[in-house]
Amino acid sequence: LLAATYGLKGKWERVADARKTSAQYFENEKLFDEAAAEYLAATARFTSLMDLSEALSCSEKAFTLSERSKNINIQSRALGLMGNITAMLGKPDEGQEIVRKGLDLALKYNLTEAASEIYRRLASTMEYRSDYISAKSAYNNAYSFCVTTGSEVYAQICLGCMSYIFFQTGEWKKALKVCNDVLQNKKSPDGSKNAAMAIMGLIY
Repeated sequence: LLAATYGLKGKWERVADARKTSAQYFENEKLFDEAAAEYLAATARFTSLMDLSEALSCSEKAFTLSERSKNINIQSRALGLMGNITAMLGKPDEGQEIVRKGLDLALKYNLTEAASEIYRRLASTMEYRSDYISAKSAYNNAYSFCVTTGSEVYAQICLGCMSYIFFQTGEWKKALKVCNDVLQNKKSPDGSKNAAMAIMGLIY
């Protein structure tokens, strides 16, 4: 609840710290499933703050504890984040391998929401290698998967990310079309709309 309160105030550093403190409490109480979930939430927040060493540490804890609680959903998500962070830290090949393990796990157990998220993580690791052709293909696969499984919100997130790839590869007309699609879709999250507007601004 404290983390949620900080989130409403936009105090993201405190959100991350509160999530980590909560995770540590659950871990000490041997509530490993709850601890893994909180470490995963802390990982995502630390990553957005670009505190990558802390993010990597939390992702490793999330994975280890989710193994103990046998929570495959958190295991796969933790691997996706861990791989993405590893790529951000300058080890894209190692990061991509970790993300693929998470994706394989999610697909094996038919965890569509987790798979949708991890597909995007995979594409992101390719971006950190400046391999925009492969990243474009991965985002296409992610988008198709999201549409097929009915994950419309995740599909719009994929499109928002894809617009950046089109910008980087000089396909500006495609980038503008994708950005317009994201902005006009009522299910697009605010983050995707912000990214779309930023790309449109860069192109104009």
